[in-house]
Amino acid sequence: MATGQLAKDRGPHMAWRVLSWTLVAMTGLALAIALARPPIRLAEPSGGRQIEDSRHRTISVATPFPGSMLLFPPLMAEYFLATAAPETVLATTSINRASLDGGLLDSVFPGIGKLAANRTFPTPHAVNLEAAMAARPGAIFIMAWLAPPLDAIGLPTVAVGSAPREEMIFANAQLFAKTAGRPDRAATLIRAYQQAMTDVAGEVEALGDKERPSLLDLTIMADGGIRVQGPQSLSSRLMARAGGRNALTSGISAPRLSAEHILSLNPDVILLAPNSATTSAKTVADTAPWNIFPASRHSRVYRQPNGIASGLGGIIESPLEVRWLAELLHPDRLAPRLRGLMAETYRGNLQFSPSEDQLDHALAIEENRGMARYQRFARTGTSDVHP
Repeated sequence: MATGQLAKDRGPHMAWRVLSWTLVAMTGLALAIALARPPIRLAEPSGGRQIEDSRHRTISVATPFPGSMLLFPPLMAEYFLATAAPETVLATTSINRASLDGGLLDSVFPGIGKLAANRTFPTPHAVNLEAAMAARPGAIFIMAWLAPPLDAIGLPTVAVGSAPREEMIFANAQLFAKTAGRPDRAATLIRAYQQAMTDVAGEVEALGDKERPSLLDLTIMADGGIRVQGPQSLSSRLMARAGGRNALTSGISAPRLSAEHILSLNPDVILLAPNSATTSAKTVADTAPWNIFPASRHSRVYRQPNGIASGLGGIIESPLEVRWLAELLHPDRLAPRLRGLMAETYRGNLQFSPSEDQLDHALAIEENRGMARYQRFARTGTSDVHP
């Protein structure tokens, strides 16, 4: 009786074990087959041109060019500016409306707002591979560390550089323009960049160390934290070009600092990044603890210009950033040319003629109301930027 009952009890357990062993065996067999199978790869484009990305990896780009996918948010706008060919873009990572409203990007290139609202590629960290394969782009621009999964299935991934050097600005511009079939445009933009920087250098290069004001370029984040651009950052290099110097002389590229640490550095000028949680320079200058800073007491806190893409920078606008800063730091040496130069630059390089209101927006006139010397950037005939 006991033996029969035991057999009945063990029956279901034995069946379950057999089933489990069978599933394990089948899973192992499936895995072995998957590992033995060659990876799926798309056909290589024929009759195309060769480009080399930031990894020094050669990619064949089909001609006629079928278009780009832009899956690298920090440098997305630079593709549009370096190529002036928005029609070559098939899809982008989503951009929120606030980011577009920060600058003039969708005024310069109408339709970008609609393109950026496409939720097929909400983030570069989780690329929709099926959608990317279906689109059959000529190039998918992405940060290098996110590229391997796309490489594995043969998608034309092009890694872009993000090192904080002017050489990388040039390299990215050349990469974008060549991919879009406009290599001569990159060469023209680089020459214009170098000439504009030379023009400013001629007006500030004779300055002694004591004539160079100290600056801090900081971002006030939504949680109240403060990030400051360190001495190895591109911002620090551009400060030097403009006749200034970074008050932060050591540390990593973008450390978080306390207000007390910033006060101990005692900068002559404080720059607020365009993406700071607090946009008004006067609000910062008048609010504790900032109102005890010498820079605040002298109204030398400035919100950086909005430009085309929520900040001046890149192959077209970095020289404008340096000119803006040089005019603020050395108004006795530099004539107030920036506003007109900005309009000329947009017309000449982008065939975009900004209105006076758009120039006010690009230069963050309202955000800098009340700050010293900012009236030089106002439209002709206005004098209410500084009280």
